[in-house]
Amino acid sequence: FLQKISRKSLNDFRKAYRTRQEHVPKWVAAVAPGGVRGLVLAKEHVESLPKPRQGVDYASLMRRGTQAGTGGECPALLLAPMEVLADRCFRRAFVRSSGGVDEVCQEFIRVPDTYPQGSSPGGRYCKSLAALYDPDELGQVSLAAQIMGGCPETLADVARALVVRGAPRVDLNCGCPANCVTGKGAGSSLLKDPEHVFACLSAIVAAVHDQHVLSGEIGAHPPVVSVKMRSGFNDAGLMRENLLAAQEAGVAFLTLHPRTKQQGYKGQAAWELIACAKETLCVPVVGNGDVTTPQAAMALKRETNCDAIMIGRGCVSDPLLFQRIRSSWAGGDAYSTGLDEPHQVEEFIRSFAHEVTNGQGKKERRGSALAKQSNEMGRIKQVSNYLFQSNEQMAGALKEFLRTSAKESTMDDLVNHAVGLVHEYWGRDGLVPRGLLVNHLGGQTNSRANPLAGGDSARSCTRKNDL
Repeated sequence: FLQKISRKSLNDFRKAYRTRQEHVPKWVAAVAPGGVRGLVLAKEHVESLPKPRQGVDYASLMRRGTQAGTGGECPALLLAPMEVLADRCFRRAFVRSSGGVDEVCQEFIRVPDTYPQGSSPGGRYCKSLAALYDPDELGQVSLAAQIMGGCPETLADVARALVVRGAPRVDLNCGCPANCVTGKGAGSSLLKDPEHVFACLSAIVAAVHDQHVLSGEIGAHPPVVSVKMRSGFNDAGLMRENLLAAQEAGVAFLTLHPRTKQQGYKGQAAWELIACAKETLCVPVVGNGDVTTPQAAMALKRETNCDAIMIGRGCVSDPLLFQRIRSSWAGGDAYSTGLDEPHQVEEFIRSFAHEVTNGQGKKERRGSALAKQSNEMGRIKQVSNYLFQSNEQMAGALKEFLRTSAKESTMDDLVNHAVGLVHEYWGRDGLVPRGLLVNHLGGQTNSRANPLAGGDSARSCTRKNDL
């Protein structure tokens, strides 16, 4: 038993016992009679108890969408999980400086089909995967966890461990189009077999429910399971079967990105498939894809009747997008947020740079200081690639900006350069961010025309007077 507590804890106990002091560590003062054995058992019991939490009322969050309309309450707005792009650094910087989002979903945690040799279900390896999720990462803003894999048993084990850590929602990734993922039977490859989709989700739902019951957290909103999927693998031929499989498995809601795996991020998202999903299912449906402007968000809601809206790349191009959408829904001017926008965007850039260089939980990279700085500057360039292309004048300076070398400039130089361009061009002469999509490879993709501007927002900056 002595080996199970730290030397400092044991010394605290001995000191308290000898001097009978009043002010002792709380866990020492609460120990019942029983000597060191009782001390250890009590300490282990206290530490094993889950932290009290209220959870998230997803039912109420989704109900907002059923009554949403212009001049009324805005439907729930969710930040999509985006591997590499929307990592911890981005999420923390975005929530701190931009806000307007109801919930954020972490990028996926890869769950292997089999455990490494010597590992057991629910053991250290499983817990190490769950440790990649931090429920307190964003403070008061809820953070959901997403897992990706193809084995129902291992997915269920990690989902259970995530609930123990405090995840209010566990989402299954059925949408990643990367060949390195689909080649291993995960991501969007699951959509080739609706029965396997059902098996994976039903195992996760059962694990999450059982863990919540075991925790004994009566009165708190229970953790839920959801799924984010594409319309299909090669085509949308099995979409209806996959939708019904997810619903039958017991998901609380479903997010649909209406592009196939083969499409990747090309072409326009087929919003009519979201409308089809809404008509097919009884559970709430979250619409996702091509939401880059407030007008696009309202059009998505109008055309599909979706219950909530999830946004990914659009909010990287315009960090104030969530605030613009809320302003539009309340009947206000989408491009008059009441804030000093250049300074707001500057705050996002500087906050992101701070997280990249100093953020907690950041993995240390081996190598020279120059290589480390080059990697950090690369993260700034990656986000700036989205941000700059949302403004015609800033887009013109993008090539020169991306050529900035760690050998010739510092991180501060790069950040100050980006901030200078923002203050020079953001909102100048009535210009506002255009609805432009950029894929993860840095290329532009098709963008929906702005119905209120009377032209393709991907080809020209929109002016306030045109709205």
